[in-house]
Amino acid sequence: MGQQIAPDPDPPEYDLITDYILSVYNTVTRARRYVETQPLPLSIADIKAYYDTHTVPSLISKELLQRVIMDLDDTLLDHLRDTRK
Repeated sequence: MGQQIAPDPDPPEYDLITDYILSVYNTVTRARRYVETQPLPLSIADIKAYYDTHTVPSLISKELLQRVIMDLDDTLLDHLRDTRK
């Protein structure tokens, strides 16, 4: 099967903003497109479609949300590329 990931012995404290951003990322990734079996990066339009149809808390600017979602996606895609080598 796949690699087993050991549980974090010292998990971070729960944070509402982090939870919200991860939830947004999870929702936005449902729009991900693929070429054959290769995932393509999320586009600005994918993220914009989310915040055009959802209320973004005032504590988070759209620019910050966009930057964090793109960074999370880059991290995931880098990890997928590394594991396929």
